[in-house]
Amino acid sequence: MRKMLLHVLVMVFLSGCGTMKTVDLELKQVFLIESTHPVEPSGLEMQDGKLWFVCDKDDSTLYSVTLPKLTDRTYGSEGTARILIEPLYPKEERKFHIYSNGALPEKCDFEGISKSTDGNFYLVSEAQSKIIKVNPKTGETFVLTPDLKPFVKDCGMLVNRNAGLEGIAVVSAKEFLLSAEREVNGIIYVKLDARDSIQKVVGYLIPETKAELKMPRTPDFSDIFIEPVQEKSNDSPAREDVERISQENRIFLLYRGAEGILEMDFKDGKFHEKGLWRFSNWVTHPDFSYQDTTYGLAEGLWMDESHIYVILDNNQDARRNAPQDRRPLLFIFKRPN
Repeated sequence: MRKMLLHVLVMVFLSGCGTMKTVDLELKQVFLIESTHPVEPSGLEMQDGKLWFVCDKDDSTLYSVTLPKLTDRTYGSEGTARILIEPLYPKEERKFHIYSNGALPEKCDFEGISKSTDGNFYLVSEAQSKIIKVNPKTGETFVLTPDLKPFVKDCGMLVNRNAGLEGIAVVSAKEFLLSAEREVNGIIYVKLDARDSIQKVVGYLIPETKAELKMPRTPDFSDIFIEPVQEKSNDSPAREDVERISQENRIFLLYRGAEGILEMDFKDGKFHEKGLWRFSNWVTHPDFSYQDTTYGLAEGLWMDESHIYVILDNNQDARRNAPQDRRPLLFIFKRPN
């Protein structure tokens, strides 16, 4: 059998000092995630007109919510009239617990969700540092990669407790961008061969940022989202994989620590920050803020040409103005031009 060359590379990026363009997002709507049992959402993906997410405390369920028609209202500042929060009722869309190519331990801690053009969903297991493929129609599930920690340990990624994989963006059924949350945070590129074996893993560190952080917070990423900007060429470009992906897609990181969305560019073998869309004024709004604000709570990101969707995992914490209410929130923002 032909052996595939395994590339394990490490790229370090220090963003240094300076400023970048920052836009404060305008709020369109807020929804409560209402459920019969506690749900701690992670990741966001749109399919069949529904928003899908996973729960990091539930290793066998895909959840979905159907959104009502959005109003034309936009709330541009904290000084506007009180915003009514409407409930959404998530559906336990698909149960899965049979793995077609090897069992996972009970503890998976799924984070992030992204789909490929064939309709399959891809999740990352923070506890196992693996990519999992799920057919949302049948529940058939595949463990797609081995533990990714050994591939990026030399650059310090995925080595500390509670500092693992937090998001996934599917480039194709063979290529993925993963977000590593902190200590050290960054982006991991994974490429599979025709037999779904590891062909390449590259870790790009992003240990510093120009985004403003509240003390004592440190850089902390959660979800990652990519958006195609041009048709993909069938030619084999004479440039590295991530540069090609960056030229064909816009790349966004949900910057949990700074309560915003970073757009990233890639050139000269490094990721660079292009700008920040900030929603910190809304998650700290008296109507929406939770009691514990030590860390950021944003865990899922999805967007279209008009709106940005951000879901919070409040870890069953209560809101400040509603001490008995421990439901997570889904924010919908107007997308900047």
